[in-house]
Amino acid sequence: MSRPMIRRTASVVAAAALVAGGMSLGAGTAAAKPEGSCTVKNVTVAKKVLNGGEVAPGGKVRIRTVYSVSSGIDRLITKVTDIHPEGFSYVNKSATLDAWHLLGLGQKTESVDPAVDAAGNSVSVSNGAAWSVSTTDNKTLTFEADYLAPKDAKVGSELPVGAGFAAAVLGDNKCEEMATVTIRNKNIVEGATGGSADLGFGSADTEGGSGSAGSAVITDPAGFIGSIIGSVIKSAS
Repeated sequence: MSRPMIRRTASVVAAAALVAGGMSLGAGTAAAKPEGSCTVKNVTVAKKVLNGGEVAPGGKVRIRTVYSVSSGIDRLITKVTDIHPEGFSYVNKSATLDAWHLLGLGQKTESVDPAVDAAGNSVSVSNGAAWSVSTTDNKTLTFEADYLAPKDAKVGSELPVGAGFAAAVLGDNKCEEMATVTIRNKNIVEGATGGSADLGFGSADTEGGSGSAGSAVITDPAGFIGSIIGSVIKSAS
């Protein structure tokens, strides 16, 4: 291994160790508000931005929306819409829908291919036969998807997310600014390497498949540092 590569390896390992210890680049960001809800008649829409509600510029974040009824009559939902922050983009093939199925299948999670409305900062999934949401057997409807933050996203900004749905009798409904995605500073690994992709890594999936290289450090610091060392050594061979 050449001296420049040795120095690079040492720098990356040191940076990873600092991130594992909780250090980040620059000043702290504002507190995130990753959860929120709204109620339309007896339908409760609960929103959660996973991974603590934060993402670095250019990073990936996963957002979950749960539709349920707390009491009263059952509801038949024919369409769900996820409203993501302005400037973010949907990650292809990342969406899933957990819904009640007949014939003894119960709640089941499946991949879905939503319609993308870039101008409206939203994606949506429709079902002409409707999804049943009920207190009986705890029938709920859950939509999740990943979104990519713009590389020039302003650190410290809190960007609203919302949701919408269409249901029999209730018609079209929208819940705006239910929660926020907070743009955080890049951690030392992300800042020193320009992102995990520079070392041969994609975005690291944490809860629900969201996050960035920094998220992997949080969930498995030893394994992540080992992966970085292995990648650097491999690239030098």
